[in-house]
Amino acid sequence: MPLIEAVGARLCVDGIRTEEQAARWRELGCAVGAGELFSRPVHAFDVPDLLGRMPVEPG
Repeated sequence: MPLIEAVGARLCVDGIRTEEQAARWRELGCAVGAGELFSRPVHAFDVPDLLGRMPVEPG
């Protein structure tokens, strides 16, 4: 992680399947992840519909 931070990059972990894996990556400082824990694989044609159903957080 120090090398990634040194170059101003962010780490995105892929392949997270369990809550334990997600918790460990958060402990290591990684806030961005993907994997079957969050969503099963989705066909590209279904992505717009999926995104349209996601709640929007005020920012």
